[in-house]
Amino acid sequence: MNYVREVAHRIFAAELNESSLQVKEECGQYSSKYLLTPTGARCSRIFLVGTLIEKEYLGNKSLLWRTRISDPSGIFYMYAGRNHPEPAKVLEKTALLEYLAVIGKTSTYTTKSGNVITSIWAESLQVVDEATRDRWVMDTASYTITRLLKLRGNNPDAVMVRDHYSTNIDRYSSMVKNALITLKTVDNSIIQKIEQILTTKSRAKDIESNLERELDELDAIDYDELEKEWLLENFMGMQGDYDLMKYYCEAEAEPI
Repeated sequence: MNYVREVAHRIFAAELNESSLQVKEECGQYSSKYLLTPTGARCSRIFLVGTLIEKEYLGNKSLLWRTRISDPSGIFYMYAGRNHPEPAKVLEKTALLEYLAVIGKTSTYTTKSGNVITSIWAESLQVVDEATRDRWVMDTASYTITRLLKLRGNNPDAVMVRDHYSTNIDRYSSMVKNALITLKTVDNSIIQKIEQILTTKSRAKDIESNLERELDELDAIDYDELEKEWLLENFMGMQGDYDLMKYYCEAEAEPI
């Protein structure tokens, strides 16, 4: 049986930290656990780029490190070491405030009070430049917007997400816009397009008599094509050494 590595999703830190819905998928004698996020990403691995703001060596023979990595929305909590020693070796030599690109597995811990704490175990990481970080922010904004649009539909994951989180579309839209505003390469026209797209698609929510029909139409949208057009129109003109990240993106991260 061929092993297929799970896709590494692009998710902002604020969304990951609010993720608490765990789902299990059965496949023959095997089962996989996923984290279903408030915008509908079904993930067990994520791809992030952010600023290393803290690292702490926890010792023992496995070169275990605990770190905090920031993006424009919040903080990722990451561990490196144990079964993947190479990321720990890179981290050991990396200075604070460097930009890091990371692919890692999501991990959750439920406290006695019922709170879910989400962290990442690094599988691979690399020091990158500011242009690569900026490109990740824009790509992640695009994927997040696409997921928000899908939440209007009736697919099983969208239903579970709405039931569990009661996702506030406006709040997550603001998260995306605030992340983009931090970038020097983004002007107000892109922010306005985000508002226009989300406002247009949200009209179905306000038309009670036609709600079911509107949701069916949203389910029929070719979101892959929508996403491709969004990326080509707004983001693909960026300059920067993004080819550096092919190791991470090809066959592992979501296709661009």
